[in-house]
Amino acid sequence: MGSNTLQSFKMSLMVILAALVLSTSALASTQCTQGAYVVGFFNGVWNTERETRFTTAVLQERFELDVLPQVSLLPASIDYEYFYNHTGTAVGASRFQDIAEVFIQRADALGVGSRYELIWNGLSGDMSFLSGLRRYSGDTLSDGDAIALNALEDAYSNIGIQLAGDLSTLLSDPPTASDYAAHEARLSTLLLEGKSALLVSHSQGHFFAEHAYRAIESKAVISSMDAIRTLHVAPPATNIIHDYVLADKDYVIQSLSVFGHESILGANTSIPYAHLLRDITGHEFIKTYLRDDLEPYGLFQSYAAQALASLYTQDRAIQNGLFNVTLTWDGLGDIDLHVIEPSGTHVSFKKPQGASGVLDLDNRIGYGPEHYYASCDISELQVGRYLVAVNNFMADASQDALIQVSSTQGDIVSRSVSVGEALGDAALEDLTYVYSIDLSLEPVRLTINAIH
Repeated sequence: MGSNTLQSFKMSLMVILAALVLSTSALASTQCTQGAYVVGFFNGVWNTERETRFTTAVLQERFELDVLPQVSLLPASIDYEYFYNHTGTAVGASRFQDIAEVFIQRADALGVGSRYELIWNGLSGDMSFLSGLRRYSGDTLSDGDAIALNALEDAYSNIGIQLAGDLSTLLSDPPTASDYAAHEARLSTLLLEGKSALLVSHSQGHFFAEHAYRAIESKAVISSMDAIRTLHVAPPATNIIHDYVLADKDYVIQSLSVFGHESILGANTSIPYAHLLRDITGHEFIKTYLRDDLEPYGLFQSYAAQALASLYTQDRAIQNGLFNVTLTWDGLGDIDLHVIEPSGTHVSFKKPQGASGVLDLDNRIGYGPEHYYASCDISELQVGRYLVAVNNFMADASQDALIQVSSTQGDIVSRSVSVGEALGDAALEDLTYVYSIDLSLEPVRLTINAIH
């Protein structure tokens, strides 16, 4: 086996192993291990959750091979996880409706409302960005680049027509609000555990990463926002927080220029025309931005290393457990988290210490979070069913609460419920039950089910 083939085999094996670690396994670890840093990936368009999990594994492999060696002082371990947003393909829509969703978000942000004819003209009628490329390149195109550009003109004409059709019959309705809430709850939990975070977003993921960052900032979840950095890859908007990487021939982002050039950032790196035969959009995260023989990846490495080196290390406010329950809500007032352990022990603000776990964060002002963790010591854990419930102690009845359960086996599930009328110190039978968590040992196994 040649050296190049062997290296490719090793890299592929690393990605597969990382994907297995990130996947939702049936077996849980008996120890709660965690890194001091977390790299969170916010997916863009066209991604199913399975694809996003794989992309996160590739991102981890790239960090470990190329980014971490550039940083002199790092914690002993770094965690990697994804913050999934349910794009169009995940809810049965086409990939072009995914792009359409980005255009709609930008249209709303720029105040052009439903004037989608601007997009239709720009993509299916007036292919000005391709014409401009041809004029700009003049006689400098190589034979290979000329072939690539000719192929692109034909393909983009068809893509534009398809996108216009999908815009006019947009059926997808991604649960954006619930994704925002789930991301905010998860990021709050990680930060309160004492982790520092680098948020890497691609494409539409920018909107979700930016929202999560601003939510943490506005609610003063942590003492210093220096514990979070963002790196935006192919952002479809100009409201970036920190660094960004955008290729000059990323035609998904360039298509947004039909709203005016001020609606997108200027490209800060380039790719050759010939590469577009591999990725016709010039936009895909792995094929274009993480490709190690292209210029964008060099810029990505540099910004990622700088971001990790600049992260502020903060104190821990909550503990990480074998499984964790986080409660947040969307307003002022007091909403309470309750966990009934298998022995019948009722853990709440009145009795925060349970037999198997602890309510180590109680919020009585508003928004949350509240947090319960189960012990990482197997000898302290009770086998059986844990019930997770909420109660509106003193808050507006119109509010919704989000309950998120995460575990060492990789589960992260979230559910939003209406809190109903304020009940004060409610009886067990009056609580709103949200999840059951069944725990067995030898081996450790968790099963999480929603209660309806």
